[in-house]
Amino acid sequence: MRQEKLSVAVEYSPPRRAFEFFIWVDTRDGKRKFADQFVYLDTPEDTLTDPALSVDCDVAQQIMDDLWRTGLRPTNIRKEDLALSAKDDHIKDLQRVAFTLLDALNRGGE
Repeated sequence: MRQEKLSVAVEYSPPRRAFEFFIWVDTRDGKRKFADQFVYLDTPEDTLTDPALSVDCDVAQQIMDDLWRTGLRPTNIRKEDLALSAKDDHIKDLQRVAFTLLDALNRGGE
């Protein structure tokens, strides 16, 4: 059982054009320790290792929220947003046509 509270924050760095992950733990004695770098290990082929990072649901949700806040969207949602935007534009076009026709009919009836 983990005795330290793991936290993750994500920020977007425009100069680097990259998402930066800040990972730290708040220890039981009130100290904050930041992770620095991942260490890459040589392993025999087809060998399973422990995960590089394991987070609970709250931390995973915080990562997703931070990525969303910085403007990153899942691919399928981005496609849905584009489709919805096209539908909205189409509805606006139909409204313009309808109001133009109604205006013309109303002027013609005078």
